[in-house]
Amino acid sequence: MLFLGSSSIRLWDLERSFPGLGALNRGFGGSTIDVSVFFFDRVVAPYAPSCIVFYAGDNDVNKGKVPADVFADFVSFMRKVRRLSVDTHVIYIAVKPSRDRWELWPRMRRVNDMVRGFAASD
Repeated sequence: MLFLGSSSIRLWDLERSFPGLGALNRGFGGSTIDVSVFFFDRVVAPYAPSCIVFYAGDNDVNKGKVPADVFADFVSFMRKVRRLSVDTHVIYIAVKPSRDRWELWPRMRRVNDMVRGFAASD
């Protein structure tokens, strides 16, 4: 089980939360979905995970990306996952609002809606 994404993942104490699971943390601060796609072959593929827990999207919106572009990056990520293995499960943690970024919440929610629609068909 591989965890990937922004500082919400990087700072997560996986051994405490998932003792004995052998979860691998590949989170990095400031992560965006497009950067996760770019580094996929270095930070995901070598481990051939059976499950990926992925949290990214809020930094993307904060950097000015529109929901359709964030979603397109998510689809690119999923294509890479499916090329690696059609059996890999992906758990996407929905983009969450924060007090400092509350004005971005409508766009973040739109990203979540788009990902939800994709997940319903995958």
